[in-house]
Parts: sequence; C-alpha cells; structure tokens
Amino acid sequence: MARDIKKEVKLTRDLNYLNKDFSGFRKDLLNYAKTHFSDQIRDFSEVSVGGMMVDMAAYVGDVMSFYLDHQFSELSLETAIEDANVERLVRQSGVVITGASPASVFVTAYLKVDALYDTVRGEYYPSLSQLPILRAGTRLASSEGIVFELIKDYDLSEKDTNGNLLASFKPGDMSSSNPNTPINFIVYMDCAFTSALSKSETFSIPNTFTPFRTIRLNESDISEIISTSDSDENQYYEVKSLTHDVVYQTFKNTTSDRDEVKDKLGIIPAPRRFVKNFSLQDGKTTLRFGSGRSDTYEDDIIPDPSDHALPLFGNRKTFSRFSLDPNRLLETRSLGVSPMNTTITVKYRHGGGFSDNIAPGQLTNIVNLSTKFNTAVSASKVRQIRASFEFYNEQRASGGSDRPTLDDMRSIALNYQGSQDRLVTKQDLIARVYTMPSNFGRVFRVSVSKNNFSQNTALLAVITKNKDGRLAYATDSLKNNMIKYLNEYRIIGDSIDIIDARIINLGLSYQITVNNRYNENNVMTKVNRKIKNYFRIENFQIDQPINMTDIQLLISTTEGVNSLLSLDFFNRSGVYEGRSYEPSSFNVKSNTKKGVIYPLNNGIFEMKFPDDDVIGRTL
Repeated sequence: MARDIKKEVKLTRDLNYLNKDFSGFRKDLLNYAKTHFSDQIRDFSEVSVGGMMVDMAAYVGDVMSFYLDHQFSELSLETAIEDANVERLVRQSGVVITGASPASVFVTAYLKVDALYDTVRGEYYPSLSQLPILRAGTRLASSEGIVFELIKDYDLSEKDTNGNLLASFKPGDMSSSNPNTPINFIVYMDCAFTSALSKSETFSIPNTFTPFRTIRLNESDISEIISTSDSDENQYYEVKSLTHDVVYQTFKNTTSDRDEVKDKLGIIPAPRRFVKNFSLQDGKTTLRFGSGRSDTYEDDIIPDPSDHALPLFGNRKTFSRFSLDPNRLLETRSLGVSPMNTTITVKYRHGGGFSDNIAPGQLTNIVNLSTKFNTAVSASKVRQIRASFEFYNEQRASGGSDRPTLDDMRSIALNYQGSQDRLVTKQDLIARVYTMPSNFGRVFRVSVSKNNFSQNTALLAVITKNKDGRLAYATDSLKNNMIKYLNEYRIIGDSIDIIDARIINLGLSYQITVNNRYNENNVMTKVNRKIKNYFRIENFQIDQPINMTDIQLLISTTEGVNSLLSLDFFNRSGVYEGRSYEPSSFNVKSNTKKGVIYPLNNGIFEMKFPDDDVIGRTL
C-alpha cells in the first residue's frame, strides 16, 4: 500500500507532546488512529471497541502523567505534599526538627536556717553549714497539675569572689529577749525550672555488629538528651553530624572572674557519638550511632583501601571476577562507634506545650524535694530545714509551645536554605558570638573590622556589662571561651583577633529658656529624663556616632522649653568628684565633624553616671 507522506507530515505537525490530561491524550490518539488504522477500524465512537481502546490508552497516559508530575513535585520543598517527603526535605535543608517546646521560669526558693554571730563582720549571719545544695530533679506543681523540674544543682552556700553569699537573705524570727537579735534567717535564691521532665530508658544491645545502629525512645516531644552511657561507663555524645568528632564541654570556672563567667569552655574528643532525629509524624525521637566497630583498634581514621586488596597465592596467573562489599569501607571509626554487647542508658527531658506557660504565683506545691546537706548537720535539723522550704514564681513561665506543623517547618526550612553553619561573612561572625551559651560569658556588644596588617585576619571588638549595668571589658575567661567556640566554625586560613572595645565616657551641659507658664524645675526634670533615656547604653553600638541635631531636637521639643541657648559635650576620664571613669581621654572637639561626634576606632560611647553628667541650666 502506498504511503501518504502528506498525511504523515501533517499528523506529525499536529501532534502535541505536552499533553498531560485525559482529553488531550484522547484527542491525539484518536487523530492518530483515524489516520493510520482507518482501513481496519472505521468506528471510533465512545461505545465501540475502537473508542474503548483509545480511551484505555488515554487513561494510561493520564495516570502515568499524573504520577510523573507528583513524583517530580515531591522533589521540591515548596511543592511536596506527602508528610514523609516534606520531613525528609526539611531535614536535608539543615533545619533541626523539634517537637513541643517546654516552658521555663525562675522560681524563688525560700528556707530558714539558724543565725550565727560572725566575729569578723561583727553581725549576725546565716549558718553556712546548714545551707544545702538544692539538687536537680526537684519538682513543683501548679494548681492545675502542671509539673516543673529543677534544671541543675544550686549550692545555697556558694560565695562570690568578695566572700559574699550569692543567695539573698533577711532576718526571720527575732529573739524575745532582744528584738534586734535574729534567731534565724530566711535565705532565698532564684532557681531555673522547666516543664520538660527527666526520664531514663535502658536498651539492651546484642553482641552483633550493626553499623549506624538506631534506638527509638518511648516518650513523645523529647527536647533534650541529658546523657547517654553504656554499661562500661562509656559516654556517648550528641552531635549535629556523625562527621563531628569533638564536642564542647563545660567546666566550672574557679578563677577570679567567675562572677562574670560562670563556666569555662572545653573541647573534648567524641569517639562515641550519635545524632538525634525527631519525627513530626509520630512525635518520637530516634538516636543513630556511628558505623565503626567498638571491639577493634584502628591506627588510621580512614581505612586504607589497599588493605582490601586480594593476594594471589601460589603460581596462579589468572583469577575470576569477584565482588567487593563496599560496606567494609564503612566499618571505620571516622563516623563514630556503633555500640554492641552492652546496655545503653539514655536520660532525657520530654514534654511541653502552650499550656505550660503558667501565670505568676502558681508554682507553690512541692512534689519532690531533692537536697544534699553537710554531714555535720543533724537529722532533726535537716528535717526542720526541709520542712521550711517554700517556692514562689514571681514571673509567668514562658517559652512553651505546641509541636510545629509540617507547614511551619517548611516555612522555616525555606528561609534557612540561604544560611550556613560556618563563619564566612561579617554577619555570620556577629551572629555566632551573640548565640554563644550565656554560661560561658555574655557579650553585650560586638563589632567586626578588617585588620590592616593581615589580609585574612578579622578584628573582633567586644564589650560586656558588669552587675551594675555599666560597660566593662571582657575577662580572660570570656575571651578564651570565645576563641574555643569560634574556632570550630572558622574557615581554614582565616584568623580572628579578639580585642577590647574602647569605652568613651561622655557628659553634656545645656542651657535653655523656659516659658513663663511652666515651672522651671519640672521642665528641667523632663529634659533630663529624655536625655537619660536617649543615652541608655542599650541604644548604642560599637562605632556608633552621636548626631548633635538629635539632642537639640529632643531638648527643644520638650513641652515648656522656649529655646535652646547652648549644648556642649565633654569627656569624663579618671577620677572626678569621687566617681571613677575610664582612664583614657577623648577630645570631643577634634572628633566632631558637621555636628556629628565620631568615636575612636572600635569605640563605644557611654554616659556612665547620667544623674551627675547631665548638667542643665535655665536663663
């Protein structure tokens, strides 16, 4: 039979390869069948056999197109709809999936101890030997039955570097014979509690090697793994990735700056480690360990591939094909050790939710009181002191939230994709400093600048605040903690020099005229209050200048002020009228350009004593 070339060319031209629905497939299939099979099948109506074949082929194409589009959509975080795929993509983006968040609150613990006369101070003082250690695990319950647990141990007899008791105290019962002599003292301290309760689970691990062994914890919404150990007292550490072979560890700071920096930061090796994975679908947490064998010793971190070569024995010169098990290369400790023939004990915290954000004054009921007393204290006195314990939360508990939804985690992951877990930009370095745990010292302000003498060195200027809320230089312990903390995120070849920011103490004087309808003292008080609020240290950053026009407008717009006659800034340094300022001087006039006062490099302005350094006069 002769081929109709014109008909074939026309058909090819009319074919649409982008059809994805039933009607599009059926239209093209019907056109194709009528062109090439019109001699064999003449009836392609919906009730005919030919129409049935066309409909079935269009149906198969429609279904295959649907599943192809669905599978392609499940590869993108924005378009995925299946829960398992969304959770997998969120985890691949680097976002840590968490469950319900527990609430936290500071609760004041009160107790009574005997009063003793301190011959050195010449006054009565709480008996330090009777002050116990309030231990972690102490539990309180609200009136609605929500239980909170103490996070860590609190030594109520601990002193600061000056020998003063860290806990507060006030006289309790007074002597009937001498009203000025206390019989006992009420000692109180703020302690941190959380609504996440601690629990332990044990898992029996058989004597068979399984790389990347996993265990599944029973409780839902686990927020923290407190500790993981085996029956041989080996510790397993939580890491973000099994490739991380070191972890941070806290050590109690015993040096002279322990009042400002509670703990020191250390880096320890973690050959036994695990990663924690939380599933939003069932709320359960899974621990995955490493792939190395714990019963062998390795000199190399990465196995030598030549060790897996097969020798040829005898006089053989030929050999057949053989298979190589690539899993042998995974039996390395570079990804941690997989436990075997032991018992794993996991201690963790679980629970949380919006309902845990209880109101003030709710945590008063003692569920479990855990204390440790000095052995010299008698049993009757211990019972008496324990019976005197009372708790009260003056603030509302905060931080509790329900388990996030998949859509919530999707939104977080989409915003997280542009971030990175390393120090590349200036913003990365600043953010990493501010997120260092506060127990290692808290940085108030930080600034990053280039080192003109070294191309790959960044100058990190830092400043802190003392207990009075005034600026202070960072202590050596804080700087050492920052060095260890930042070094794990630093890119090879880059270096960071930590320096102190310069504190510049300023004061100002002004002269105004006041409207006759207003009281001069009241107007002056309003102006001084506005100036003090403007110069609050929380409003200033390192290298931030002062625009004198802002101060002029602030004064002149105060109700009752007719005009601003003069405004002068001056520097305070050394000791002035019994007040101690920074010893270095600052020339205000030479650093003022076009009405803007610029600090020295890495400098920050501070009005240290605003009640004395703001001087106003009226005319």
